[in-house]
Amino acid sequence: MSGDLCKEGFPVTALRETNALLQLRHPNIIHVREMVVGSSSDKIYMVMEYAENDLRTLMQKKMKHTFLQSEVKTILQSLLSAVAYMHANWFIHRDLKTANLLYDKNGVVKVCDFGLARQYGDPTRKYTPLVVTLWYRAP
Repeated sequence: MSGDLCKEGFPVTALRETNALLQLRHPNIIHVREMVVGSSSDKIYMVMEYAENDLRTLMQKKMKHTFLQSEVKTILQSLLSAVAYMHANWFIHRDLKTANLLYDKNGVVKVCDFGLARQYGDPTRKYTPLVVTLWYRAP
């Protein structure tokens, strides 16, 4: 996190993620159980619910066969439900990808990694149009 812009010594991406996750409560968004301060005030931890896999790792390494059509529909329904909830609460994620979709032991998809998330409102503000995870950026 050393490259993140800091506000009062705390990375801006961490502030955005904390702000979003503490406000958003939805079955398909990862749940923050509590915030914990470590042995010193500069050590702050988020305790979250546990999900075994992310969708990217599951699809690349662990699956012996592809998802069934019914499973794909369930995953998409879960994702779209979470996105609709975020937008209804004036949040945009800005980094949705399979690595940021957790998949728990019950087959429930959870959106995570809100480090690039922004809260917007009415009137809408201008935001940086080029927000891309480096590995996915065009050359």
